Amino acid sequence: MTISLLVGTTNIDGTGSAADLTAENATQAIEGAGSSHDVWGVDLINFMGHEGNSSHEEFNTVQASVVSWGKKGYKEAKVEGDVDGVFLANFVDVHVSLDNESGSYVSIENAKRGYVETSSGDDDVFITVRSNNNLWSNHFDVKTGEGNDRISMWDAGGSQYTSLNIDAGSGHDIVDISRLRDADPGVTRIVDGGEGFDVYVKGGSHTSVDFKNFEVIEVNYADDFHVELTLEDLSKNGQGEHGLIIDAATFNIEDADRMEKSALTDSDKLYLHDHGYSSEAFVKVDVFDDFSIPDSHYTIFVYDDILA
Repeated sequence: MTISLLVGTTNIDGTGSAADLTAENATQAIEGAGSSHDVWGVDLINFMGHEGNSSHEEFNTVQASVVSWGKKGYKEAKVEGDVDGVFLANFVDVHVSLDNESGSYVSIENAKRGYVETSSGDDDVFITVRSNNNLWSNHFDVKTGEGNDRISMWDAGGSQYTSLNIDAGSGHDIVDISRLRDADPGVTRIVDGGEGFDVYVKGGSHTSVDFKNFEVIEVNYADDFHVELTLEDLSKNGQGEHGLIIDAATFNIEDADRMEKSALTDSDKLYLHDHGYSSEAFVKVDVFDDFSIPDSHYTIFVYDDILA
């Protein structure tokens, strides 16, 4: 599949989106290799070639930027194909669908809404969110399929309006949305780590994210040191043989009835070691829900000095 870059504006009444861009309705379109710098403030480049003089593998990149957010005729960008690197800046609405099986890097700056889907391989998706209001759509869908992927989302202004649905797929993935603003009431955020050993970086104030299928919950330590969890969070994460690893300076399970500390087994120590954690620093804690029928409990690993 070749590479395709389309830019334009189909959403004039709240119904169109970047997904609706075609070669016929786009303001500008580049199929395969090519570039355009004819319009002031608009730079479009499709590069198909080799990465460095010594590389024998083709390295395809798409770069598109506009000088101002919401520029007339250039509010949307659509990228498709076998692309290694995507770099989009200042488009309100983006649609990225890639079939590169060796892994892709996707960088999207200042988007209000979008759709990103990558193929197998180890992908890196970085999105900075910008919104001017809660009108029309503020939603992102991100699907990274197989591979060891990293998905990061940051606030560039107005991300409290941002709803999202992230599916990290199979593989050992990291999802970090800790630098988004906490969602406004009624804004839904769903994050699924999928199969594999997955890490969710949780914002300290984030209470409105439905996250599941993660083996590690951690804080980013730049802004947060404490993590708040619920029994419902424990029921959806760390459901493997061992339990949930909590990488935070302090933590609280708000509706836990009681917690009991126990020693690590040799199997626990090996599990922690195999995933890059020092078993000497952790203890095992059983968290009990005495009011469930039947009574239930969950296992977590936390730093030993937290419970000292």
